[in-house]
Amino acid sequence: MGLSTKDVLLHMAHVRRSVRPPRQFILEPAACLRCGYRFKDRSRLNPPGRCPRCKSTHIQDPKYEIR
Repeated sequence: MGLSTKDVLLHMAHVRRSVRPPRQFILEPAACLRCGYRFKDRSRLNPPGRCPRCKSTHIQDPKYEIR
């Protein structure tokens, strides 16, 4: 679409604030592909840089959904 990741994350932050019931914004957290650590307490939309447990940078990006 020609947008940078930074621009998309800014738009996603707006979408997150704008979604109203009965719809909801679902954030499936990022996960480390080496040790399986899940970033379930992380509320930021951007992907983390590395795993706090094993220090790997092989991280699966978070997924977003509106239901």
